[in-house]
Amino acid sequence: MKKWIEFIEIVIIVLVLTTILNSYFLDFYKVYGDSMNPLFNNGDVVLAYKRSDPSSGDIIAFYDGNDIINIKKVIAGPNDLVSSDGEKLYVNTKKAGYNQQGEFSFELADDEFFVLGKNNSVSIDSRHTGPIKKDKIIGKIIFKMWPLL
Repeated sequence: MKKWIEFIEIVIIVLVLTTILNSYFLDFYKVYGDSMNPLFNNGDVVLAYKRSDPSSGDIIAFYDGNDIINIKKVIAGPNDLVSSDGEKLYVNTKKAGYNQQGEFSFELADDEFFVLGKNNSVSIDSRHTGPIKKDKIIGKIIFKMWPLL
């Protein structure tokens, strides 16, 4: 009987810790679509750290305008100028290393981020929908959980 009580105590502790971690620090998200290929594929499961301020180069999870969770790469952050001359992407007049079709220019506010998918040909991202507000960002993707390879 004592072993059952110890087992139940351990299960309760694990459930409480998991709930706290999941609610405040970490969460799992499933990747939908091909916009992050080849980094993440449709059906992959990723882990996000919720208490992180994103910076350029980070992969983030965020809510779009329809409250659907998306995963994209941060290209530019608050107060940056993002533009395209129809061929190259520039952040603050420096080439960002991305080929682009179409001209655009965004001057980001102090609470905005410019995000792109890795697979530009199918990605619906800031080029189409505009910058992402900081309050829509869930967290930084820190690990691909499934599949492991």
